[in-house]
Amino acid sequence: MANILEELQSRASAALKRLQEAQAQFQAAQQKLAVAQQEHTAWATALNFEARRQQQERQQQEQKDLTPPSQPVVPPETATPQLAAPDINKTDLIKQALARHSGATPAELYKDVQQHVTKAYLYAVLSRLNRNKSVKVKARKYYLQSVAKVEEVKPEQNPIVQ
Repeated sequence: MANILEELQSRASAALKRLQEAQAQFQAAQQKLAVAQQEHTAWATALNFEARRQQQERQQQEQKDLTPPSQPVVPPETATPQLAAPDINKTDLIKQALARHSGATPAELYKDVQQHVTKAYLYAVLSRLNRNKSVKVKARKYYLQSVAKVEEVKPEQNPIVQ
């Protein structure tokens, strides 16, 4: 019996030794796998980035090939307007345009005053007139408010009694 017990102990210790060696090999293989996965991910990311960059360069080159070289065009709204007379009151000019075109949109007003003011200035004046309640805005159209003229009341000439 003692013989059988010793035999079983020796086989169990040998199996434990093989198990520990297999676990060590498995952990080493897992570490190698993790390193290989990280390396693959890094190279795949670099490949995708470079492919995208080259594709963008090709598209830009194709775009250059399709567009003929031309002189840069300055849009009219960024061009500096030519002032006809330096003493023009621009706000009054815009009010006059509103009086001529009651219910006009800013684009319609700009067509009328573009020789004298920029589009940004037109919007600034319209905004100020709206705040001052000089114009009324309805459905994105501007209407000049009618200003009732108040006649000046002259003080009565009271004779001075002495």
